[in-house]
Amino acid sequence: MVRFIKLRECIISSVLGVVALIGAMAGPNALAASNSVSLPDYDCSKIDTAPQRVVSQVIDGTAYVWREYLARTAEGAVDQTAAPICLVRIKPFGATLSQADAQSLLSRGMGVGLVAAPYANPPAPSPFVDVPAMPLQRKDNQAAPDRAITPPLKSGDGINRQLSPQSSILNSRPDLLGSLTNAGSVSAIANDTRQQVLDTTAFPFNTVVYLVSRFSTSASRCSGVLVSAYVVMTAGHCVHDASRGGFATNVTITPGQYQLYGQTYRPFGTITADSVATTLAWPSFSGVESQSVYNYKHDLATVRLASPARFTATFMPISFDDLATTAVSAGYPAVDPNGNNSATQWTASGPQSADSIAANYRKAGFSEYALAVSPGNSGGPYWRQDSLGRRMLIGITSYGDDTTGISGGPYYGAYNMALVNSWLGWTPSTPVADPVVASNTVFAKAQGIAGESGQITGSNDGALIEANAPTPDGSGGRHIAWWRWTAPRTGYVTMDTIGSNYDTVLGIYAGATLADLMPVVSNDDIDPGIVQQSRVSFLARAGVSYAIAVDGFDGDQGAIVLN
Repeated sequence: MVRFIKLRECIISSVLGVVALIGAMAGPNALAASNSVSLPDYDCSKIDTAPQRVVSQVIDGTAYVWREYLARTAEGAVDQTAAPICLVRIKPFGATLSQADAQSLLSRGMGVGLVAAPYANPPAPSPFVDVPAMPLQRKDNQAAPDRAITPPLKSGDGINRQLSPQSSILNSRPDLLGSLTNAGSVSAIANDTRQQVLDTTAFPFNTVVYLVSRFSTSASRCSGVLVSAYVVMTAGHCVHDASRGGFATNVTITPGQYQLYGQTYRPFGTITADSVATTLAWPSFSGVESQSVYNYKHDLATVRLASPARFTATFMPISFDDLATTAVSAGYPAVDPNGNNSATQWTASGPQSADSIAANYRKAGFSEYALAVSPGNSGGPYWRQDSLGRRMLIGITSYGDDTTGISGGPYYGAYNMALVNSWLGWTPSTPVADPVVASNTVFAKAQGIAGESGQITGSNDGALIEANAPTPDGSGGRHIAWWRWTAPRTGYVTMDTIGSNYDTVLGIYAGATLADLMPVVSNDDIDPGIVQQSRVSFLARAGVSYAIAVDGFDGDQGAIVLN
């Protein structure tokens, strides 16, 4: 579950599966030749049974979601020689992608529209906001691990908080201004391979942000990463600290901040947050610095900006369930390898840790790497790089050990995918008013239909959970629209939701009340993961009244077409 603070999710329509080739994957340090993608011809009619990953990215202001599969040979084996990837787009709703359309989409996602402030004409330096760094969370190996199987987070499971409209911490808190100071010693972190980012105006480092959160009693600095013009991903403890009054009251972000000859520069300015959100579970853990490593899957948050970051149209995609064995990190540590209180970005690359591999941390919702971090890195991104040159976000820095050089945090995967995708599409125009709720979202007001064939439309927007409501095909019974049909004669009946604009779940029941309903048949996807509308067939008995429930997978809502 998740805690939200202000907002309403921006629901993106589902789509029938779309297949197109996107190319071969390679190691995280492969270099991109250009921002243009050229895809070879390949037969994607045979794909691997399970996707390699699910990818979400905001491109030209639109949130896209697609699955990437390994293609199979004519004999049915995964083609490891060419190792091409087939792309199956699932959001937003649209026509089938041709190879040219796939190339265009991926090219637009890799840098078209990028604007960078050159160092040749740097902006005027600004005083360094010397805010104490947010302490890193700690991995307590003595704490009882919480290995309970937790259901995946839903798109509506969150807590939002509207923030103070004050302009910024920099302007409102002059007492926080200071100068760069030396921490007194060279870094004591083992295997500290961090390097200073020499050009923070270049992608993707221009999307990494210096983040300052003001709480009721004090302020702290963290890191984060822009995933759209309005949305920053960061750690939960950067926006909610139970020991300091709970949610931050004001947050600002400074993309691509850097230091030159002792001066601090903000090439893209500072932007104030509109609101923040974190997982529903995190406030019950926050404020405790050292705890079971399994708790850190909840330490995830988003910061929503009051005005857009206008300097770039390119943001790194989020890769869910990515199998990368090496990660790159970036952020703003309070102590750099030289022992300085740093105002600039540092980056490093390292493999997944032995503990993470042995205990399969990723399956539990978090991951860990041999990457040096220090306080201030909290909320900074982990990413990998593929042979197309894509830097793909795979997680967030939450905890670390500044002596062993091990760090980790939430891993983007099946556990948090629905929630993260609901955060990704937010803008200030995202509607926050309660939706108009159709009357047939209450079982007692199920809409009657008659006849042996036909089509009817409706919506499950705003439907609430009713006591004793069924869970069609394990959907959770979160947003059900109801119809009732009495069979005019005995015979086999087929119903589907083709034409609906979201991921539906369809269930048929017999019974007069919610408490008495008996399941007849249900279905989630016609073609699992590809055609996300639903279809059922059953033997209807003359004179029997059937209740028809149309729900949404993972809490999805939208326009319904019932055939």
